[in-house]
Amino acid sequence: MMKDIEQQIQSKLDDLQQQKGCRLLLAVESGSRAWGYASTTSDYDVRCIYYYPQERYLSIRPPRDTVEWELNEVFDITGWELRKALGLTLKSNLTVYEWADSPIVYRSSPWLPEFRQLIRRVVQPGLLASRYLGMAASTIHRYLEREEVPYKQYFYALRPLLAARWVLQERKPAPVPFADLRHLLPDEMQEVTDELLSMIDVLVEGRFVLAQKDISLKFRGSRNQRIVDMNKTREAGEIILWDEGKRGM
Repeated sequence: MMKDIEQQIQSKLDDLQQQKGCRLLLAVESGSRAWGYASTTSDYDVRCIYYYPQERYLSIRPPRDTVEWELNEVFDITGWELRKALGLTLKSNLTVYEWADSPIVYRSSPWLPEFRQLIRRVVQPGLLASRYLGMAASTIHRYLEREEVPYKQYFYALRPLLAARWVLQERKPAPVPFADLRHLLPDEMQEVTDELLSMIDVLVEGRFVLAQKDISLKFRGSRNQRIVDMNKTREAGEIILWDEGKRGM
């Protein structure tokens, strides 16, 4: 199943480049799959950074800085032009930062390590933390005050709060996977978090390692990462890895 999805994503990225006349510097997974708590209903949020040939930048009319390529129940593919991405980088935009550090990478280039170094040099921790807090506040206001709340929305509020704490403590961008942030939770919240995790099918553990990158892997981006089968883990009382040969998802 994953091989078919991967092939579809690569084909769609090829079509994007050809029809828009651009070149991709980066294409990654964003959202719940990158954060490590995908479910059977999670779509594929593919995010790109691209650039145009030199002559396009010499035109009187500047090229588009945003592309919306596909949006349906399975795929959500969008991207930003390089200058826009760099401009937002200087403003400590958390979206760009998380794209650069996504554990699931579909397309990359030698430019990526330099981009990550740039982020570390220009990040403004106070501003970045405030953006995470704003994201959490927006989720709380829009979703958590309703009578019925989808369980994922609790993670959408909790994760940026933990990311803000990380940024303020470490003075650098927060890691993308939720598992790398969970230790920041106070002890009294661990049980509640366990209850939320009980609603998740799989959980990705481990940071993305570029040297072990393998885009054919399901849910994860590098071979060092593990996929935990949450249902079997809860039943066994110990870590049970997800069977990558099973169908679905």
